[in-house]
Amino acid sequence: MISILKNILRILITPALIMALVTNSMEKPTNYPQLQLNNPTNNPIPVDCSITLIHGLDPVQYTDQVFHTIIFKENNLQSNIKDPVVLFEITETSSGTQLSLGLPAKHCLNLNDGSLLQIIKTNEQLASEFPPLFFKNKLLLLNARCVKNPNLPGKNFAEQMNNAKKKFYENPTGSFITKDIFTENNILEITKEDRLATFCEFKQGLNGCSSEKILIKSAIATKISEKTSYFKALRNRELTGSFRK
Repeated sequence: MISILKNILRILITPALIMALVTNSMEKPTNYPQLQLNNPTNNPIPVDCSITLIHGLDPVQYTDQVFHTIIFKENNLQSNIKDPVVLFEITETSSGTQLSLGLPAKHCLNLNDGSLLQIIKTNEQLASEFPPLFFKNKLLLLNARCVKNPNLPGKNFAEQMNNAKKKFYENPTGSFITKDIFTENNILEITKEDRLATFCEFKQGLNGCSSEKILIKSAIATKISEKTSYFKALRNRELTGSFRK
């Protein structure tokens, strides 16, 4: 009976957790500061940008662990090879300078036209790509507004994102050096392969991200450990601004 009640309460409280996640998916908790902001004298330089899904590649795909490590170092967003990545194109408002960026899909929920993504970049080279911002050892705060990509189907950013995720769930692709780590960990299963193993088609494996439900569950797990009470997490969120104490 207790187990049934716990399940019912979890079902009732999950929507509240999701709303809290999507309204503040890149929060900066008081006791868990972003790595880039540990030095208070190194304030980021704000840069206004627009952000769209990438054109010419699958916008949502798997990628190697090294890419996830870079994301964590630059943006303080945790992810691993089981997490799909969204590929974006960012355009700086004043100069029109463009660059590519990848972020974990679980940190990009509930976005539509006009949604704001605030992204801190630590890459020194990036500063020189946004003239006249030639500031070595300075951080950039990209204030990126979501807009639809005119080269992709969909009436707005949200629809284009949903299209990209649906395609990924049904026909996953990836940018990785070797497929072995994905197949060995049951993230992907090979459905078609040529004789030289230079071309493969995949489907989602047992440990793959095959649905929106799995993606949202992964987003919640990033903020709340499996052993943490949902009630306690929401209480902490209200009191401290973070799901953790």
